[in-house]
Amino acid sequence: MKGTVKPPPPVKTGQTQGGASSRLARERTEMIQVTAKVYSILRQIIGKRALVVDVPENSSVKDVLDKLVDDHKSSFEQNYLWTAREQEYMKYLIVFVNGQQISHSEGLETKVKAGDTVDFLEPLSMG
Repeated sequence: MKGTVKPPPPVKTGQTQGGASSRLARERTEMIQVTAKVYSILRQIIGKRALVVDVPENSSVKDVLDKLVDDHKSSFEQNYLWTAREQEYMKYLIVFVNGQQISHSEGLETKVKAGDTVDFLEPLSMG
C-alpha cells in the first residue's frame, strides 16, 4: 500500500536499532531477591514469618526495610509506633544479614546480595 510506513524491527534488550549498546539498557538496574525474616510484632504486622523481597542490585539493608514498610505501610501505621526517620530504625530493631549482626559492620548501609537472608528482630523488654 502506498503511504504505509513499515515499523522498525523490534529492538533487543541492550541494543539500539543501530546495534550499539543503549545507554538506558546499561543504566537499567537488575532486581535481586532477598529473604526477609521477621519476628514478634513485625510478624503480626506483615502476617508472615518470612517473605521474599525484590530490591535493586546494590541495595542496602535500609532499602529492604523501606520496601517492607512501604509494602505494609497501613499495617505499620495502625499497629506500631513507627517513624520513617532513618536514625529511628536502629532504636527499634536488631538486624542480621546471613547471621551477622549489622551493627558490627556498616549498619543499615550494609549491602545485600541476591539470596541473602535478613532477620529483623525487636529487642524484648522484660521488667
